[in-house]
Amino acid sequence: MIKKLWGNILQASRVLYFRVQSDLCFLRASSLSFQSVLSIVPVLAVMFGIAKGFGVEGNLENILRSEFKDQQEVITYFIQFGHTLLVETQGGIIAGIGSIVLLFTVMKLLSNIEDSLNTMWGIKYGRPLSRKASDYLALILVCPILLVVSSSITVFVTSNLQRLSAAEAVGGQVGPLIALGIPLIAYLVSMALFTLVYIVMPYTKVKIGSALLAGFFAGFAYQVLQATYISTQLKISNAGAIYGSFAALPLFLMWLYLSWLIFLVGAEIVVIHQEQLWDPELVALSRNLSPCEVQLASLACVKAAVDAFSRSEPLYIKNLALLLKMPERICIELAQDLFQANLLLRTSIQEGEETAIIPAKSPENFRVLDVLVALEGKNNLTSDAIKQFEQLMQHIKEYLSSHELNTLLKDLVPNAANTSNK
Repeated sequence: MIKKLWGNILQASRVLYFRVQSDLCFLRASSLSFQSVLSIVPVLAVMFGIAKGFGVEGNLENILRSEFKDQQEVITYFIQFGHTLLVETQGGIIAGIGSIVLLFTVMKLLSNIEDSLNTMWGIKYGRPLSRKASDYLALILVCPILLVVSSSITVFVTSNLQRLSAAEAVGGQVGPLIALGIPLIAYLVSMALFTLVYIVMPYTKVKIGSALLAGFFAGFAYQVLQATYISTQLKISNAGAIYGSFAALPLFLMWLYLSWLIFLVGAEIVVIHQEQLWDPELVALSRNLSPCEVQLASLACVKAAVDAFSRSEPLYIKNLALLLKMPERICIELAQDLFQANLLLRTSIQEGEETAIIPAKSPENFRVLDVLVALEGKNNLTSDAIKQFEQLMQHIKEYLSSHELNTLLKDLVPNAANTSNK
């Protein structure tokens, strides 16, 4: 049992290394760092605007100063810029345009984060624009309040622990435990934040257990980075005020880059754990499917939908995953392509958050070639060299359409492992 566990951990570590390389996590961390630098002032302006509406503007400023207590000059400039930008975007037509640009900058950063996570999950289609507007605005409204509340709880618990530790009667007995508990609170807050983002941001269903595991590692790595950053900054500042001032910006950019890298590696851990990519068979499926595999799997999906419809039973993605022996993520991707090709439809029938799937037309009209032709899409290329092959392929399709092997999907023998909802 232990040997198998270590084998799975080793295999998962190998997969993590290759996925970090193939998903360009280092490059994405650089891109998100640059976008973050551009968005710092607009983000602060939006946060202060929301916090002001709830009457906690002063609390938010105190939290920011305490979080960046070793970078007081930098955070003071950022806070001043944020307040100035907020004042300039109040009232008037020009200010209205400024407010739109302000929100667009913040939402663009969130969109880039979602795109990075969707790429790791292999999701082709992100949130629709309407969903982005509603979901991102909700995050923009809720996050500053959550930050104030969580930080206030942390400060309250920490101050009480310090007061308890200072008491002579108990200081010697529980002092070491309290000294350990105070940084543990900061770690738990970081872990909760990472876990929340891993669940909310990708446009797919993420299991809480997988997100918690990644949040555990990402939160720990972030706290280590934070302690290292503060220690390094203090040593450089003690070496000389002028040298310390010059080193502040490069150190801050390095901290920002490594923070995003930790976040992205944590996102890869979520994917690996949820998709069980330590299994060699599933590792092979973590890549993009070949055109041949897409065709065969799509035929199996439509066949499953036809059979379920004939039995008057709902079909869900989880049923397709069991039938095809594939991760649910890939089945979702296949289903999205079939929706785009008008081969399958979503219904109003739901089981939890999943929506049932049905054929887009009567099973009496679904033949094998219909699925393959619909998945091909349209040809928009007009050169003579291409058109001759287009005509040839059209003749082949016409010949195959009347062939006896172009059978109705409903007449094929149902798979024994089909889509029962037991």
